[in-house]
Amino acid sequence: MDCRVLNIIQNLDFINLITQSVLNEDDRNLVLTSAELLANNFHLILYLSESHAILLGIQPNVTRMSLKQAIGKSLRVFEQYKIQPSVFILCTNTISPSLQPLLSSTSQNSHWQITKCSMWAEKFVIISNDATFLHDAEACKHLDPLVVLAIYFSGDENQIEKLLNVGNTTMQFVHSIQ
Repeated sequence: MDCRVLNIIQNLDFINLITQSVLNEDDRNLVLTSAELLANNFHLILYLSESHAILLGIQPNVTRMSLKQAIGKSLRVFEQYKIQPSVFILCTNTISPSLQPLLSSTSQNSHWQITKCSMWAEKFVIISNDATFLHDAEACKHLDPLVVLAIYFSGDENQIEKLLNVGNTTMQFVHSIQ
């Protein structure tokens, strides 16, 4: 795992940002428990507390294999800790067309794609770094933090610069951790 990703994922303020974005609540007891780098540059990061588990994936191209790896990790988390995790994958490039039939939009957030998962996860969400909405400066300023993280981890300097220039606080924060 490269130093940039490692520095960010273990930062306590980053963990709080993830907790707020994923759980919509404050769980200051959530800690980085494990971080793995799997095939196809798929980072899987586990944050745990006594009552919550968040499995955060970061991957350029999300495929059926990615989905299977996340499901497998989710099942192992439940087996070991008896907590059904919330799984969030930040897609930094493309979501495989073969996954589209499995995904649906959510009314909670227009940037989130969800899939049925009640047997193996609390929720399963794929967040794309889709840049089509970056033409509106005001929308960029208040963009979903998880979308901002997908953009940041994509390494797309033009998008990152645009979010920094409009004053997106999440991008400013993550950019400052380096």
